[in-house]
Amino acid sequence: MGALRNGSNLLCFIITCVLGLVGFSCDYQTKSTDIYENSLGSEISLIIDEWRDHEKATGALVSVYSEKLGLRDFVSGYSTITRYPDKYPNKSIDTNRPLPIGDVGHIFLGARIVQLISKGDLNLDDRLIKWFPDVNNSESITVQDLLYHSSGIPVFYQSEKLNTFLVNDELDIFEPDKIIKMADQEGTYFEPGQEYGYSKTNYIILGRIIENITGNNIETDLEENIFQKLHLTQTFFGFSENNPDGMPVGYEFVGDFTNNPNVIDGHVPHMITDEQVSVEWASGGIFSTTPDLIKSVRTLHNGFFSEKEYAIFNKLGNKVANEDGAKEIQVTPGMFRWLDDYGVVIGQFGFLYPFSAQVIYWPDTDVAISVIINEVDASINPNSNFQLPVIDSLVNKLSPLLHE
Repeated sequence: MGALRNGSNLLCFIITCVLGLVGFSCDYQTKSTDIYENSLGSEISLIIDEWRDHEKATGALVSVYSEKLGLRDFVSGYSTITRYPDKYPNKSIDTNRPLPIGDVGHIFLGARIVQLISKGDLNLDDRLIKWFPDVNNSESITVQDLLYHSSGIPVFYQSEKLNTFLVNDELDIFEPDKIIKMADQEGTYFEPGQEYGYSKTNYIILGRIIENITGNNIETDLEENIFQKLHLTQTFFGFSENNPDGMPVGYEFVGDFTNNPNVIDGHVPHMITDEQVSVEWASGGIFSTTPDLIKSVRTLHNGFFSEKEYAIFNKLGNKVANEDGAKEIQVTPGMFRWLDDYGVVIGQFGFLYPFSAQVIYWPDTDVAISVIINEVDASINPNSNFQLPVIDSLVNKLSPLLHE
């Protein structure tokens, strides 16, 4: 009996050791994963801080997604800065505070147009004359031309009248037809369908077409058919009534040698106004957060659309947006597409002065990066909207880490 008891004790001891080793192994794997995530997160955070300091950006919101890391949000810098931070402290930027995303909002209009085409309510070859007969070349401009920026319609902010209205506060809120008319009075870039010419006016017109077809205003329509279905809780048209904390302040770095009386440490503050949002309207007046933008691109490319809708959403334009750089950039509804070392890249970039934003996604590797900064990017150029060098410099540092 004693030998049996001792054998039982030995067996129990062995089982206990084995179970302990299994537990240790599991715990070790968990800790290894945590160490990896914390180490990578710290490295990303350091890169963002160093980048922001080098680029003289007041504040930055950054979200990244990869299979190993999951979704991680990072903040760097301030939402507002003051002349006397010792007395009135600078306010840290908050990743949950929606900020202007400018042309990045084209993603949502592109998705809505795809839905309407799929339902048969709209066709790519429908002519603009159906809704705007007075616009130049309306009998030749198609919905496809608007969607892929081959309409030849100028950008609205070239109009001298627009600056006069804004300065004198004479511009009525919610009047996109007036903006369309201003742009049309500038003439045309080229004959419809013949060239590529990026114009935010195209997406203002698409917003009005959506309203004409659905009978809803664009804010309600996108909220019900896109934002809610994508489960975006922090994405909306950025009028002051939707911003209980007040309109956000953005900045432009001009350096210390300036006569501007409002300059703070080389940065000139600029408050977004309802007039500015109404001018941009469906083309640039949407606010969002970097986590919402990550969710948007990943969901749109992974199950949001039916097979038929996704084929339309991925349809390339006939004209290449950029052939001069190292990469050839193609046009898709509301976004751009190109190739890099990690495969196909889908992205959109934009600004609502002085805020700059970008979201890009690698569908083959399921990696995404979104950035919003409350500082004007160096490339306010209507002909190169897909090139934001300040933000690109950060993305180029982060993408290799996320693809490891």
